[in-house]
Amino acid sequence: MNLANRKSRLAGFSLAEIVVALTISSMVMITVLTIYRRAQSSAFAATNRIEENTMVNEVLQRIAEDLDTILGGRFDATIKIDNKTQDGYSAGRLEIEKKIFNNDGEEEVFRRIVWQSYTNFETEAGGLILYRAHSGMTVEDKLLQRGHQRWELERFIPICDGVTYFSVEVVRDENLIDRWEADSLPPAIKISLSFAEPEPEGNELVVPEDQIASRTIAVDRTRKIRFDFTGLDIDPDADPNDIEGADPNEIEDTDIVETEQQTDNDR
Repeated sequence: MNLANRKSRLAGFSLAEIVVALTISSMVMITVLTIYRRAQSSAFAATNRIEENTMVNEVLQRIAEDLDTILGGRFDATIKIDNKTQDGYSAGRLEIEKKIFNNDGEEEVFRRIVWQSYTNFETEAGGLILYRAHSGMTVEDKLLQRGHQRWELERFIPICDGVTYFSVEVVRDENLIDRWEADSLPPAIKISLSFAEPEPEGNELVVPEDQIASRTIAVDRTRKIRFDFTGLDIDPDADPNDIEGADPNEIEDTDIVETEQQTDNDR
């Protein structure tokens, strides 16, 4: 019996040794999984950040292109802007419309584009969905939109979700206006967009300013630009076609000395 017990002990492990080995293996496995999850979370956050920045730039560029397309030309164009709060998020709406006169002398919508953010009912994810609608006499895809009635073409297409801040403001005299319904075009429009996580503040969700991307787009093409002219001391007897003359961009030593003397006198 003693010889058989010795052989069984030499052939395998005891229960205590197996428990210790399983415990150590479990600890190693938990540590490895924790490191993997942290690395995966960091990689996902970095990738998500890059995708958000790319999406923000693409959306702002698309809005700028819509404004440039409709406002160009000799047709009458109008802009309507509205901002409000939905589910605590800042939501905006931009409507751009261009009209022309038909053969009967009646106004008809040539092109109409609407950008607006709305509550996300489709998923449980936070934030808003940004939509874009296009309608009018001109269509973007003649093949897919062939055979549809005009009222059927104005469909709001979701562009992106998870939007936590979207506002459209008019820039006038260094002031921001959150509503515009005038027949005249505003001087410029400021578009602001963000996917960053907001912070609760009362009944609203506030997104940090450093997490909001903005782009200001000039609208009024007939605005007056002020120029400041600087006079130059030109010798009236000098020949402007004389290429052997002195370079007007060359600074002479006498000018530097006179400037230094004037500075000393001012002191």
